[in-house]
Amino acid sequence: DALPISGEKLGLVLPPGSQHPKLHAVRELVIRLVRDELSEASDQGWVGKILIFTTYVGAERGEQMPSSDDAHGTSAALKRSIEKALRDMSVLRRPSKEDRRGIFERLAGAIARHDGYMTEVERQRLIRRLRVFAGTPLAGLLLSSAKALRAEVRQLGALLEALAPAQVDDWDRAENEEVERRLSERRDRIYQHVIDRYTTRDLVARYDGAVSSEQRDSHLRGFNSPFQPLVLIASSVG
Repeated sequence: DALPISGEKLGLVLPPGSQHPKLHAVRELVIRLVRDELSEASDQGWVGKILIFTTYVGAERGEQMPSSDDAHGTSAALKRSIEKALRDMSVLRRPSKEDRRGIFERLAGAIARHDGYMTEVERQRLIRRLRVFAGTPLAGLLLSSAKALRAEVRQLGALLEALAPAQVDDWDRAENEEVERRLSERRDRIYQHVIDRYTTRDLVARYDGAVSSEQRDSHLRGFNSPFQPLVLIASSVG
């Protein structure tokens, strides 16, 4: 039976290399859920994500919360354990060189058809992201079929078309300047959304107080995309 006291008070001592029973149970549940999701991912073209809430993030005995994934603490231990199990899944291997090239070339083709809506700096930044993205496990899995890859190319094209400059009437310059400012901010958000969609992240990411706000936001946006991360570990910060 579960008791509302800590393992330390119980005198619980785990053998070297073993996991706390709760951590082990969470890991096994997540792996089972991910395995079920991945079994249908290539057919349905998407994969369900898993969100884990933990009330304990940092190190024991009052130490300051560590941000590194090899540090002691619940979030770090969960991330290490689950990510290792996910990487051991054969279905989550990195795509072959040929598949990587195919994914990249098809997506880069969408950029070539819409690059007039981006600056050269923006275009090169996106190209670099796509080149790395094409080699990620989820890209290889979710874009493995010609149908899924065509759909992703259309999605990228639609996002890039939204970068096209809008026409603003000149009848009221003062009002138009405010409109243009808002349109510019909207365009920047759309471009950032495209970058976030193809940003390479770990299969398991953290959203807690030991992670910088920039990393947290990036992990959250990735979690809300079709691609990595698969699992997000969050504290009350999230």
